[in-house]
Amino acid sequence: MLFFKEMEYRNMNKLKATVATVTYALILSNSANVPASQISVLANDFWYNFAASRIAEGEATGCLVNTCLTPAPNSIFADLPSWDFTGAHRLDVTDAFDTGDIFDIYDNGVLIGTTSFSTVGAFDRYLNPDDAMLDTAYSSGSFLLGEGNHSITIFNNIETTQLGGTAYFRISEVSAIPVPAAVWLFGSGLIGLAGIARRKKA
Repeated sequence: MLFFKEMEYRNMNKLKATVATVTYALILSNSANVPASQISVLANDFWYNFAASRIAEGEATGCLVNTCLTPAPNSIFADLPSWDFTGAHRLDVTDAFDTGDIFDIYDNGVLIGTTSFSTVGAFDRYLNPDDAMLDTAYSSGSFLLGEGNHSITIFNNIETTQLGGTAYFRISEVSAIPVPAAVWLFGSGLIGLAGIARRKKA
């Protein structure tokens, strides 16, 4: 049963990726004075604590404008989204406390990914985001973001979100975004074909 639920979740996300991105872009284009908060890498790998919406496809908020549980010792309350920063970073996102929430992550209004599949069932398990990130019962994910300006917003996943509540994100600096080996192999293949073509012409 769990297998079929996960397959349904994956298939629906393919269609939702296009629809949700267009919808969100329209919302942004019709919104004036959209709030934003500058964020930075926190010392000691600390996290930002945010409030996940209890409504399917609802936008997460900062804890300064919503009721949040007392944050874990290794976290601080996040302010209003969007959460903005510049440069290449890794973004980590994890559910905490009760399991069951799954998050869609947007950068500049474009869906960049969804956190891992999760089901409701584990309650009051972890409030510490470091522990929750390592526990496969919780939905979590890491996203590599390249150079440039980033504006992060987080929405509940329409298919599986049931609880809302406490969740966390953090950003970590990365020196460079690695290029997959397949890209290098593809490039090497093109160079080889070009060399063959030149020899044939000669």
